[in-house]
Amino acid sequence: MKRRKKFIPALKFDWLTRLFDPLMKLTFIEQKLRNDFLEQVNIKDNETILDFGCGTGTLAIMAKRKSPNAKICGVDVDFNILKIASNKTKKEDCKISLQSYDGISLPYEDETFDKVI
Repeated sequence: MKRRKKFIPALKFDWLTRLFDPLMKLTFIEQKLRNDFLEQVNIKDNETILDFGCGTGTLAIMAKRKSPNAKICGVDVDFNILKIASNKTKKEDCKISLQSYDGISLPYEDETFDKVI
């Protein structure tokens, strides 16, 4: 069995994880930068996309809205942040596959994805 490596949560401490989205909205021009990024990525409707280090799921949700027929998957090493992402995708009614990643090997076969964001 592979041993999970330690990681540092997005805001350094687990107890701050729930504050990630509100703090990003206050301190970062998140929407514009993410929209510009997704324009550059140019996701096609039938592509399968991996959001590597998906965090709270914001980029994955934006990608799904922009390309509703694309299959969007997200992975992250932080189980707590994946719970937030799961709640957000349900609230936003976005069908996005979210999986925990052990930091060693991806839970997908080779060549599963057309693009990684």
